[in-house]
Amino acid sequence: STSSSLLASSSTSSPLLFSNAAKEYVTISYQGNYDFSLATLTGNTVKSWTNLYGNVRLQLSNFPSGIYLYTLQTQDGKRLTGTLVINK
Repeated sequence: STSSSLLASSSTSSPLLFSNAAKEYVTISYQGNYDFSLATLTGNTVKSWTNLYGNVRLQLSNFPSGIYLYTLQTQDGKRLTGTLVINK
């Protein structure tokens, strides 16, 4: 599969989970409005998406393989973080 799924519940603050390494895109499932960003392990933000809602598929084909840190920031102030592996 060339996709990965990210599931988050608006009723929990636990880390988001990826089902496997992403290749071309990642699907985020979150009930509500949110912003999503990817950063390198050294903390440099490489891409941010704003004003997302619900299930969103983000294109990752322009990103090199590696480990990235993600942040999902909700409209009500929750901040969920974790790692995303891109493996092409």
